[in-house]
Amino acid sequence: MSIVVNVDKRGNLFELDFWKVDFSPLCQYPTPDRLVLKPLQKRANQVGEQKGPRSD
Repeated sequence: MSIVVNVDKRGNLFELDFWKVDFSPLCQYPTPDRLVLKPLQKRANQVGEQKGPRSD
């Protein structure tokens, strides 16, 4: 399962995405002690680097 937290330009929660690659039902939400945090990967559309018109 992949859980992605996205924040807006002010650092507030924008969306929280849960995704299972096998599309099987989610029987329970993972508890914090079972989460594994991975380093943030830099993307072209990261906060402060948005291209195009502002949408806030």
